Amino acid sequence: MSQFEYPIRVYPHHTDYGGIVWHGAYVAWLEEARVEVLRQMGLPFEQLVEADVNLVVADMALTYRRPLQMGMEAVVLLSPLPPKGIRLPWEYELRSPDFDTLFLAATVTLAPVTRTAQVHRRLPTVVTELYTQIEQRLSAGNISLSS
Repeated sequence: MSQFEYPIRVYPHHTDYGGIVWHGAYVAWLEEARVEVLRQMGLPFEQLVEADVNLVVADMALTYRRPLQMGMEAVVLLSPLPPKGIRLPWEYELRSPDFDTLFLAATVTLAPVTRTAQVHRRLPTVVTELYTQIEQRLSAGNISLSS
């Protein structure tokens, strides 16, 4: 399966006092990578919000494999899975730049809601179109995103 690639670097503010990445930093990197995919596809997240579509996290599962430490580099590999009704699952791996070491595996499921937190009953057209574009782009191979 083709995936988007989003490079990261571990800075001091990502770590605890021992120089090990704090668990919440991983969640932030997953979000940054997903928002960057949307931007690269021509749909910045703010445009989704302006269209009254906010993609909120409905479910998240993280499996920590190895710790990242201050100064290390890694790459977030991510790809959307096919929608399940209105739910939008994404699959992630956080790996070393050579892809040999797996630091984290995750799935995040999003759901579209309105400004007033009402769940959309159907996937909004803008989301359906976006997923079609992403699918086409991924069929061409891995896509690198700049951080």
